Amino acid sequence: MNEQPVAVVRALYESFLQRDLERVVGLLSADVEWVEHFPFRGVARSPAEVAAVFAAVARQFVRYDMALGTFFEEGDEVAVRGRYTVQHRERSGTFESTFVHLYRVRGGRVARYEGLLDTARAQALFGRLEP
Repeated sequence: MNEQPVAVVRALYESFLQRDLERVVGLLSADVEWVEHFPFRGVARSPAEVAAVFAAVARQFVRYDMALGTFFEEGDEVAVRGRYTVQHRERSGTFESTFVHLYRVRGGRVARYEGLLDTARAQALFGRLEP
């Protein structure tokens, strides 16, 4: 796979939104570093660990919408601006926030991800969530 970084990231979102976890995992490098601040804080360091994060999201949330906005590409890095609308299965309220997702692509696969958003507001609404 030797695609442009922005094409790889777009394919990752498409796969996630279609709930195609197998394809999502296939777009990650074997040594991926996946840094989460929401809904669960921590770092996943393998495709299997990232898949476990997505499985926990599917279990805990009845709504996890992403409205994708602008994609920015510079070399092997991609930044995506968008908006979340999220509802937890057991906790009341709807969380909405602008996000910025930062990616590094290497060899046609996502090597690093970090998601930035209003984590203080999310924690005020949902409390600290565990996968």
